[in-house]
Amino acid sequence: MQFRPNPHLSLLVGPNGAGKTAILDALDLVLNAENRSNQSLITEYDFTNCDTSKPIYIEVSLVDLGEIRGEFVSDVQWIDPADGLLVEEKGIPPESNCHREAIVVAFEAFLDERSGAIEWRWLLPKFPATSIESAKELSRSQHQALGYFRLRPTISAGTFTFGHYSVLGRHLKKLQYRLGKLPKHLRGQSVLPTCTLFDPQCSDCPSRSDCIPVREDEVPSSSQNSLPTIGAVLNEIVTGARKMLNSSEWTEMQPGLGPRYGGLSSALAALTVGLRHNSDLNQAFIPFDRLSAGEKYALSFALAKAQIPGERPPVIIMEEPETALYPSAISVLLRDVQSIPSGKEPQVIVSSHSEAVLRCFIPDDIFIIEKGHSPQKLMDAVRNINPSKGHFQKPEYLIMPGGPSVLFADKVLVMEGARDIIISGHLDRIAAKYAAVSACPHISFAMKGWCVFHAFGADQIMDCIRMFQTLGKKTAAVFDGDDTGRKYAEEVKDICPTFVYRSCNYKQPALEEALLAGLPTDDAKQILTEFDNCPACPLGAPRRACWTMGGKCPKGSKDDRKNLLQNLCLEAYEKQNLFPSAFKNLLQQIDSAVPGKVYELNADQ
Repeated sequence: MQFRPNPHLSLLVGPNGAGKTAILDALDLVLNAENRSNQSLITEYDFTNCDTSKPIYIEVSLVDLGEIRGEFVSDVQWIDPADGLLVEEKGIPPESNCHREAIVVAFEAFLDERSGAIEWRWLLPKFPATSIESAKELSRSQHQALGYFRLRPTISAGTFTFGHYSVLGRHLKKLQYRLGKLPKHLRGQSVLPTCTLFDPQCSDCPSRSDCIPVREDEVPSSSQNSLPTIGAVLNEIVTGARKMLNSSEWTEMQPGLGPRYGGLSSALAALTVGLRHNSDLNQAFIPFDRLSAGEKYALSFALAKAQIPGERPPVIIMEEPETALYPSAISVLLRDVQSIPSGKEPQVIVSSHSEAVLRCFIPDDIFIIEKGHSPQKLMDAVRNINPSKGHFQKPEYLIMPGGPSVLFADKVLVMEGARDIIISGHLDRIAAKYAAVSACPHISFAMKGWCVFHAFGADQIMDCIRMFQTLGKKTAAVFDGDDTGRKYAEEVKDICPTFVYRSCNYKQPALEEALLAGLPTDDAKQILTEFDNCPACPLGAPRRACWTMGGKCPKGSKDDRKNLLQNLCLEAYEKQNLFPSAFKNLLQQIDSAVPGKVYELNADQ
């Protein structure tokens, strides 16, 4: 089986038993340096049909080596990105302009016939065994430098202890913090640590020097205040988890430090992250072990993200995040990954059975796996079919947002048509890219926790709003700026925040005009040339009539022409790294808007 994931994001989907977990386990066996201390890593049950006569062999090629290249000076090979094969296997000389440097790491497990025991090792296949020398093995330091993190539905409680070999401990040691010399404010022997993560008092703490990184040269006292303390690093991780969860419990309680095993005595390895009650900071503490699965997952993801870029952009594996996180938290997590600036982003591989996870990805990031076959890219399958019409021409339909996820959302934005929902999914991805290439904050429907739902026309929005309010959800509505939309907006405004599109350049703007109005003039004109001389439009009619009037033409039906215009606009926004003005104004106002008035969304650039 072969799997060539995308450089940044990959989603594995398929039926139960297809092999998703097997692929993640294979990557884990090769890349996870923690496996070196597992004395029962491989048993006979891990071999196919328990047949130990056939060894296990897994090979992983890593590119974008970054700073770790120095660990593998003599082990670097060249790979052809077109097919993922080593150039030496293809019998061609390496060329720096078309081939890429790579490290190939392998895991091998076999039955030792002499001892009768199962043995395993990590190899560098560039140097295979010969009659004179054994195969070259991967050293522990090389293994730890690879950069790897796996987020499981159930997270090990030891992940967030301060032990030297925990995931958190190794991360802090890599940043050159002294784990063996933590001050009593942080360690607390007979009482809980008095240092809190919610409001660290590092600037005037007498033990600050014990909480800053160790440097090769002694740090002048004048520079110590500029160095981050352990508390500051932990606070950043906890803040990331708090942002993802958006939980009332994390607002009512303070994240802090305390004993892992209960009681008040805490040794170094038993100190862990958890929650402390605001009302009783000296007694009450909920350790990491007692946090919910979602809270553990959020903290572990925040820790994984804290290692970016690290020694190299890490490989992060997320196994069925929907089993620990609710849909809106998953959206925040994945959009957070998508908004990481180019060049620093990790390689993230996700497996899932959830529509909520599926809708966070573009079709080009989705891999379909069937039992007995290697994963196949969704878009490759579509291209092989080469459809001339129908939904497969635009695979976004296959991952259309809205649907049943609205039942899990806290906030619901109701819009007039199904295309509004598809557009909102596109806009969330554009918002993530916009945040990655600009200094602007990342704002999107998912980031603000709004699920977009479509009614079947403006006259149906009132009933949708009433139903969702009955279910206890916060609601808002968006109408087109035409006469019909404004009429129903006046009826709905008294029960929820209500918005309509407005434009000085287009009369009675609907979704299409709202997208056009936010583009630079030249881009909008270029898009409109697609509709010149449309046979469906009466002679002399304005060009906008093409996507508002019925009739057929070479560009298809009225809906086909609307879809074409919308897609052209979205492509222009993505190319120009812009975000539509109407939706930017909507996202800025939606949480603070109140019922009783109709808010106008200025769509003009």
